[in-house]
Amino acid sequence: MERQLEGTKEFCERHHLFLDEEIEDLKTSGFRGKNSAIGNLKAFIDKVKLRKVPPGTVLVVEALDRLTRNSVTEATNLLTTILMNGVDIGLVSEDKIYSNEYINNNPFELIVAVTWLIRGGDESKRKSYNTTKNWKLKMDAVVREKRPVALNPPCWLIYKNNGKGTLGWWVLDEAKVELIRKIYKDYLKSGLGIWQLTHAMNENKVPVITKRATADSKWQRITMHRLLTDKAVIGTYVNVEPPVEKYFPAIIDDDTFYAVQNKLKSRIRHRGRSNLRDISLFKGICKCFKCGSTMTRITRTRKGVLEYRYLYCHGSILGTCKPAKAINLTKFEHAFMKYTFGSQTAVKYFKEEEEPDDKLPRAIAAVDGSIQDKTARMERLAESIEDGKDSPKVISDRIRTLEGEIAQLRADKDKLLGELNNVSTFEADAMEFYLSKPKLEKLDSPDRLRLREIIRRFVVSMVVNPFEKTATFTTIAGKTREMTW
Repeated sequence: MERQLEGTKEFCERHHLFLDEEIEDLKTSGFRGKNSAIGNLKAFIDKVKLRKVPPGTVLVVEALDRLTRNSVTEATNLLTTILMNGVDIGLVSEDKIYSNEYINNNPFELIVAVTWLIRGGDESKRKSYNTTKNWKLKMDAVVREKRPVALNPPCWLIYKNNGKGTLGWWVLDEAKVELIRKIYKDYLKSGLGIWQLTHAMNENKVPVITKRATADSKWQRITMHRLLTDKAVIGTYVNVEPPVEKYFPAIIDDDTFYAVQNKLKSRIRHRGRSNLRDISLFKGICKCFKCGSTMTRITRTRKGVLEYRYLYCHGSILGTCKPAKAINLTKFEHAFMKYTFGSQTAVKYFKEEEEPDDKLPRAIAAVDGSIQDKTARMERLAESIEDGKDSPKVISDRIRTLEGEIAQLRADKDKLLGELNNVSTFEADAMEFYLSKPKLEKLDSPDRLRLREIIRRFVVSMVVNPFEKTATFTTIAGKTREMTW
């Protein structure tokens, strides 16, 4: 831009022209005529056609290929349209001005101009072809050979090679890898959500590790979410269909990754403000036995000191569920802890929550089989296009349908893997907590968050009857239990 602007100013000085710097057309390609279809150049040409631009006005361009690199007929039409409506074209590179009169008196100049237009269009086509071909070669190396190539890798990977034509390799940025592993561990084990993790990062002044980050950049929730859902951490390259597994060096194991995905989905049910000074163990879980509304936690303080906490039907607060009765939340939490963690009965409960058979592995295997089958069908359809056995449009529609079905199957598989890991690791986490003989009065905020995560993985839903002082909850194994307090 600096080069073109400086050349334009010098051109205008030599030809005694006043340069209007308010009218410019930045970042709009002349390839395929995009610049004359949208943007300021289109607006200028529309005014030219309506004779709203004074005759003798000069449209200054560095060279004709900056005006357009479209097909020769459309490019020639654009050139002659501007000239025939009384607007001249100044060429900085040739240091000359084309006018309608000048072209009519020197018709050979029009042939020269058209030649430049043809060259500009051919150059753009050549670059477009080379770029597309280079990208296809890279994707072939990724898909078929799983060979490292110079693409845009994730922020914790650096592409290295010994020179042009040599095989490359990946180098891990160990500091970034260590931070990402800590983020996954904290999200999975600490009970902190994305919002709280983001705040903790900024409070501790942890540098942002994304490629475009600067020293002043702050962690954002979208950045945290992208890191927690990026399959590149388990080595998968997702910018092709189907995704290429084991392409990058994995920095997170599959079990941890899919456990995080399962937790991300499950936390949608528990959205809302979080108070780290008073963490409710049953946020979003308890429902009213009469109307099904969520039981809302309400606290009362006096002079900054917490006096009592209780659960109350949200429907009754809105006036849609009456009569209503409050539950002393502290007593309710103690009763639940005694019922589940207070005796050897807890061991029996947690043992029963194990997957009784291989239902989930069989479901995952079935999804894998469907993905392989549909992928093979897509390959056969692609081959049939070359053979000309059917209409290309019909085949492409079938391929698009299969691509959608495969994408849904992959999402289903991710969900099943998350559920499988959730079941397989639940007992270990719960029993570890049980063996520590926790007492609610002595739990700090991190321990309460951890306990809440265990409860959420143990209890799918809970219906509370404040009048009878009973709570009926369903566990992850589909069993129903009832407690009183």
